[in-house]
Amino acid sequence: MTYVPGDSIGVRCPNNPDVVTYFVRRLGIATDDLYIGCTVQSIKKNAASKSSGSSSNLPTTSLFQLLTHHYDLEAQVKKSTLRALATYCDVDSTDQRTLFVVDILRLFPTCRPPLASVLSLLPTLSPRYYSLASSPLSSQPHKVHIAFTIVEYDLPVVQGGTTSRLLRRRGLCTSWLHALARPLLHPQTTPVNAAVAVQIPIFHHPTKDFTLPANPSYPLILIGPGTGVTPFVGFLQHRQLQRLKHVDDSESCGTWRGNHAVELVEHAFELGQIDLFFGCRHRHQDFLFQRHLDSFIHEGVLTHLHVAASREQAKHYVQHDVAEHGAAVYDLVARQGGYVYVCGDGMHMAKDVHAALVQVFVEHGHMTHQEAEVAWKDLALRQRYVRDIWG
Repeated sequence: MTYVPGDSIGVRCPNNPDVVTYFVRRLGIATDDLYIGCTVQSIKKNAASKSSGSSSNLPTTSLFQLLTHHYDLEAQVKKSTLRALATYCDVDSTDQRTLFVVDILRLFPTCRPPLASVLSLLPTLSPRYYSLASSPLSSQPHKVHIAFTIVEYDLPVVQGGTTSRLLRRRGLCTSWLHALARPLLHPQTTPVNAAVAVQIPIFHHPTKDFTLPANPSYPLILIGPGTGVTPFVGFLQHRQLQRLKHVDDSESCGTWRGNHAVELVEHAFELGQIDLFFGCRHRHQDFLFQRHLDSFIHEGVLTHLHVAASREQAKHYVQHDVAEHGAAVYDLVARQGGYVYVCGDGMHMAKDVHAALVQVFVEHGHMTHQEAEVAWKDLALRQRYVRDIWG
């Protein structure tokens, strides 16, 4: 796989086997029917039917494979889905905004929709994307590194105006990856089954504009709390290896071609200032890539590392550090031609960081709020303000 820093990989994970088992049992699907050949007739409508033996270019599989790898059994229900299920059960008394189809089946035992109807309501499983924390210049370019957070929480179910129960929520792909990695990380407590090969279906997902500038002398401001720091580790490793490669190339001057000496003009490798704004809850619990970042500081690749530990500093977040160091941020961006990268949560963090950056230009650039917004919009158009956000 050929990639550049800023790229990601897509992971195609299966449904939780326990959820598949419950789904099969709850809808009364016979075991024999699970393995009869099926043909996917419409990916868009998510419809499947038993193969009639007629020739088709569409893939033939089994219902079990479709339930495991094709349909998203834990997709959040839409209003149209609820209206369709309402013909088989009464769901009006429950707050359904964050429920899954399997939740509806659990909460309403009398609800028994036909299998074909349920399958027509389910979306397909979407791949999960993870940024790469590595450089193609590394000594093992065929290996890539990612980071993920294990998502687990309890969702209150409100029925009749009161909380009736709690539903345990787990991230589908992160839980699956963690289960695969656990034996490798803790072989003493979870023995590795050497006979079972671990296979994770992945594919390369190139970035459109979340890339390093070609000239390494431009300053960089990297803002990424939590797993948002992942691509920046790849950025820093790439700059580190570019500098090392330049030193190696410089030492090979004075080669010969035939009888003529070739004089190579050595250009100094100028590495611009790189400031990283990272955020976590506790430094001693979830400071991701701390050893790597400390090494980048020690080797002079990373200039400044600002860490906002929100549970140690009274809800102090990365946007507060950006504001605190506003004068330096403005100088690097407005006067030195620096680039700003933001990665992570798009629901809250990215908006708060953007507001802080706008305020930096207001205070230190003596602009109106509207002028500052226009300035950052112009930087984004010139790809000097780039965001990779989700949520």
